[in-house]
Amino acid sequence: MLLWKIYFFFIALISFPLYLGGASGHSLEFATDLGFFVVLMIGFFGLAWRTKLINNQFWKIFFPICVIWNLGHAYYTSEGTFTVVITAIYFPTLIAIFLYAFKSEDIWNQELP
Repeated sequence: MLLWKIYFFFIALISFPLYLGGASGHSLEFATDLGFFVVLMIGFFGLAWRTKLINNQFWKIFFPICVIWNLGHAYYTSEGTFTVVITAIYFPTLIAIFLYAFKSEDIWNQELP
């Protein structure tokens, strides 16, 4: 889990300036992308720190919608090599959400304190 935690901070650090600077503008597209990113990071945090956040069903529904949004957004806003590199850097976040939703029964079955 240490690698997931390190990657979580890496993504947060590189994303903060992009979203703060409004890399996608101040449009509905930017707001939607930011919303997906924030929710994705909440789930990613849950996986990295092995804690229940929201509920398992939410993440099972969110995962395919997030994949469609991210790949579609990357395709339609493609700016050549930059988009490919950014998509590759962010791809493990989708893997993290998949693992959190579908492969983390130990997290979802734990008793709350």
